[in-house]
Amino acid sequence: MKFSAVTVIFSKWTLCAAALSGTVAIYGDTCQELFKNGEILRGRRKYAEAQECFRKAAEITEQPADRQALVRLRIGQCYFWMKKYDPAIAEMKKAAAIPGITGYYRSDINAWIGNTYKDMKKYDAAAAAYEQAARLAPASLPQMSFNALMNAASCRKIQGRWSEAAVLIKQASDLRKLPAELRNRALTAIPELFMEARDYAAVIRESRLLVDRRELSAPVRKKLQTMIGKAYFSMQKFEQAKTELKKAETMPDK
Repeated sequence: MKFSAVTVIFSKWTLCAAALSGTVAIYGDTCQELFKNGEILRGRRKYAEAQECFRKAAEITEQPADRQALVRLRIGQCYFWMKKYDPAIAEMKKAAAIPGITGYYRSDINAWIGNTYKDMKKYDAAAAAYEQAARLAPASLPQMSFNALMNAASCRKIQGRWSEAAVLIKQASDLRKLPAELRNRALTAIPELFMEARDYAAVIRESRLLVDRRELSAPVRKKLQTMIGKAYFSMQKFEQAKTELKKAETMPDK
């Protein structure tokens, strides 16, 4: 799964200054219009043209740090969408280095760095960037940390580093104020991960730790019980598999 940047609506920039031919020119809506035009071109997949708008906006330094970071991130994203990964990373790192930007933007930028490294198949670098994104995300937005940790786990899964992936998923499930739907998704992802790894003993162990937790929804608990049965079946312990699957059948669906 890829981590997406949240659409940001620029408030009106009442005063933007830029050096122009040795003089200082004052703009009203110019900064805002440059960004809007870039967004329109980006939406049309005219990434090189969009970059020109974003670059002009980036030259205007009299603007809040978060806006500077977003404009610089857009330049990097356009490189990403053109599959020019090295310059994409360079631009995104410039965005992350802007002094004074908030945790939200630092997290978002690092998530995009992770996306880029993942597309480059540089999974160690991608996982590190995603983990950094999770650390930087505001506590009020646990979904950001959740997505970043799950993406880091995906990188470890691709590498066959199953236990490391499971640790990251567990961290995601333990996030405070996480919506129940996402928590359930993370908890069931751990035995699913070991099922894919064909570590059936781990499937049974992890599922049994969860199946009786009443805070989990009935469908989730039934799914976990079914995985126990399937794991025993894959181990060719057919009588035990039959017993466990019958338990799943008697469990409520709602």
